[in-house]
Amino acid sequence: MDSTSIPTIYEIWMLLNFSRTEIGGKLFINKYDSNPGLSKGDDYRVNNVKVAHKTDSGIKNLTFDFEGKIVDIEKEIDKNNNQVIKFLFESYEREKVRQYADAMRKRNSKLLIK
Repeated sequence: MDSTSIPTIYEIWMLLNFSRTEIGGKLFINKYDSNPGLSKGDDYRVNNVKVAHKTDSGIKNLTFDFEGKIVDIEKEIDKNNNQVIKFLFESYEREKVRQYADAMRKRNSKLLIK
C-alpha cells in the first residue's frame, strides 16, 4: 500500500424508519474489508443475523433474514483515519425489522442506534 492511500472499510447498516411518529435510526449489520460491489438501488439480502435471547430454559439465538435494497451510501473518515463507506439497507419486511430492533434493545438496553 502506498503512503498516500487511505484504508477503506465497508459497512452495511439497516435503516429502522418505521413511521413518521417513531424514532428511526440504523443498526450495524456487517463489515467488509473489501468492496462488496454494491450500488444505490441494488437488491440485498441479509442472512442468518443472530441475536442472543434469554428464555426460561436458558439462552438461545433468534435468527433473522431480511430482503430489501441499498437506498443510500454514506462516506466518512473515522477516528483512525480510515475511510468508511456505509451502505444503507432498507428491508421490505418491516415487521421482521421491528422484531430484530426489539431483540437488540432487549439484549443491550444501552444500545446506541446511530
